[in-house]
Amino acid sequence: MVIRLKSVAMSAVFGIVLCTLLPQLFAENVEANSTFTASLDLENKTGETFDSHTESPAITNTSGAEVPRTNTVDPLSACPDFPGLQLPGTVVKCYCLGNEVFVDGKCQPYTGAVVPAQEDWIYTVEAPVEKYNVTIRDVNCDPTKYRSFNFTKGQFHMRSRGDMVLLKGAGELEGQRINNYCLIHHLDPGGDQTWTMKACVPIPSIPVCCPFGYAMKEGSCQPAKTPKLLLPPVLANPSGSHLNWPGMKNYRSELTCDSEPMKTIPIAYKKSNLVSLADGVKQVWTPDGTRRRVYYPCPEYCVDGIENADGSIDYFASFCYQDPKEAHERACQKGPCFRKCCAYGSSMDVHRNMCVPDKNANFSPPVATDLTSYNIAIGYPLCNNFAETGAGLTIDSDGRLDLQSRQYPPSDFCVDTFLDKDHREHKALACGDGPPAWIRVKSYLLPVCKFISLFFLSITIACHLLVPRLMADGGSFLLCYAISLCVAFATSFSVNVFHEYLGDSSCVNLALAMQFGFIATFVWLNVMCFEIWRKIRCLANHKFPTTYSNGFYMLYGWGIPLSISIVTSAMQHLAPDNVYGLVKPYIGISRCWFRDDIGTLLYFYGPISIVATGSSLFLGLTYMNYKTLVRNFMKIGDAQRNKGEEAGSDKKIASPKLPPAVITSPIQDFSTKLKLFSLLVFCWITEVLSWKIPPMELWALTDILNGLQGLLIFIIFLLNRHKRALVEERFPLPFNLVRSCLRLKGKPTVKQDNKSPQEQENSTSSTISIDLQRQN
Repeated sequence: MVIRLKSVAMSAVFGIVLCTLLPQLFAENVEANSTFTASLDLENKTGETFDSHTESPAITNTSGAEVPRTNTVDPLSACPDFPGLQLPGTVVKCYCLGNEVFVDGKCQPYTGAVVPAQEDWIYTVEAPVEKYNVTIRDVNCDPTKYRSFNFTKGQFHMRSRGDMVLLKGAGELEGQRINNYCLIHHLDPGGDQTWTMKACVPIPSIPVCCPFGYAMKEGSCQPAKTPKLLLPPVLANPSGSHLNWPGMKNYRSELTCDSEPMKTIPIAYKKSNLVSLADGVKQVWTPDGTRRRVYYPCPEYCVDGIENADGSIDYFASFCYQDPKEAHERACQKGPCFRKCCAYGSSMDVHRNMCVPDKNANFSPPVATDLTSYNIAIGYPLCNNFAETGAGLTIDSDGRLDLQSRQYPPSDFCVDTFLDKDHREHKALACGDGPPAWIRVKSYLLPVCKFISLFFLSITIACHLLVPRLMADGGSFLLCYAISLCVAFATSFSVNVFHEYLGDSSCVNLALAMQFGFIATFVWLNVMCFEIWRKIRCLANHKFPTTYSNGFYMLYGWGIPLSISIVTSAMQHLAPDNVYGLVKPYIGISRCWFRDDIGTLLYFYGPISIVATGSSLFLGLTYMNYKTLVRNFMKIGDAQRNKGEEAGSDKKIASPKLPPAVITSPIQDFSTKLKLFSLLVFCWITEVLSWKIPPMELWALTDILNGLQGLLIFIIFLLNRHKRALVEERFPLPFNLVRSCLRLKGKPTVKQDNKSPQEQENSTSSTISIDLQRQN
């Protein structure tokens, strides 16, 4: 009995000691490791509910505040291990065979089972399952490495390289690549086939360069103020936006660079980013002077964070980097050389268009001499544009590629083993001719021309706002026209200059604004053509021109383009993909504009063509009425002369006259509108022709004129003598400076009288009179 009491007492004491020491040991273990896990919420923008694994409940301290959960990992552990890509042409199903669907917990035959596949880079099609090798394997996501999701029809498709890509319906995870997945084919309540994907999305694990309190500087870890937990912005895809990932981890990765110097750059959007791909987080960087992204997987990069005085954190990525041109020159210093596309032990996968590990790699390209006599540099050709070449290549003794009666210098090609399933063949990636010289010049010249147009459009707008008399007789319509074209050119200029820094939403919004601006330009020109037709028609019919409310014109001029932009935006964001008979704009897919011709025609060129046709009709009718007005004036003039001859040569017969502005203003407006319309139609016709008729150099002059529309409109505005006089009366200094410059050059200047604009107009139009009494 005594022995039993002693045993119980010793057990109790041991339990108390153990309970006391374990938390301290655990806390010390957490402090000793530099790997942490963040607990942040990821919200789905679309409101869809994803089934994820159950996370442990939040831990709170004594004050009730939530304490971030941590996950300890060996600080010197290797890179996270994620499965590679599925084999091209293979689809993974969770339970049933390819021609079966899962209904009520059982597999049953189904004719015509399909897979949401990718075609033509972005289109999603329903491809028959028979086209693929079906592997049956359920997935169970390791909660320490993955988050578990269920995605439904319309939220994903399969790429030809074998992985799944999430679509816009997946919310913030749009563009995420997934390798670890399986499909479930089942039937919806209506009995139609649908599908679900069980997916394991990797939890981002960030390699940290230095331990807590240190950061990488000049190639070594030096003391710095750093946060314990690094939470850098991580993208779901190279073109996506930054997300706050739940469960983000850190682990120590000691980066050493031997043959190449270490480079440290800030993590900045569109320049250098961390991207969560299916095989882990990679550093994606676009070197200066190139357009091709460079991917650095773990352990080829690491990240540091430095805390600023205001509490913000700047993140930096470090990696080993040697300028490709310098590395190529160094490799070629001591003899003939050429480039190998992939590192040794890797080959080029044709379907994935990327270098992949190859256990059977045997690099032995056809060379003129022994392969060991060449110096080999690693990497793609030193150009921005290159493409795969055909077979039958040879490399001469100087390292040049002989292919199809053409020679490429060593810097303009790379050669490697290309894998096409089980087939291996030595091919090359060779530089193309590149864009024509005019295309390169155009990329710099057009933004300058558009900036000049914006400057003169701004002057035109300012003149109308500062000289209220310009707003009379339809001047407000010309102001709206200039504002519309200013919006169009400002957005077009922004896209041309800042396209590399635009996010997806900014790209779409700028495209919609550009569409609105250009369509509004044609609509307001249509308003001006209608208004001048109405006025001259009244004069030709011996009537005073009637007036319409400006509110009606404003509703039409701004309402039509706004309605078209709203419909386009709704179709862009709400319309489903690949529905027969439904044309989705697909803005921002490959550029900040419509993806294909049918969308451009329906949402842009179509409305413009309809409005431009109406303007052409109004101008044609205006010209006919103008000729009628001239004939009436000539008849009245002949009648006046006959009356004068009958009454005697010394007696003049006066006839009632219209107020001068009633006659001269519409005639001058007709001339202005005709010039504006001719300019706009000419620009757009040449734009379409240059798009379809090569070569591009043929349209160099018209491209420049299109970019200078704002300047040309300003000149047309000043050619209107009445408007020019009003502006000169308000701002005489610029006109005096121009006259002074012309006088210094010895050119005669037109003598200006001192009459006011109204007196000049009365004088100019004093010879025009029409008998308004001749009405039946």
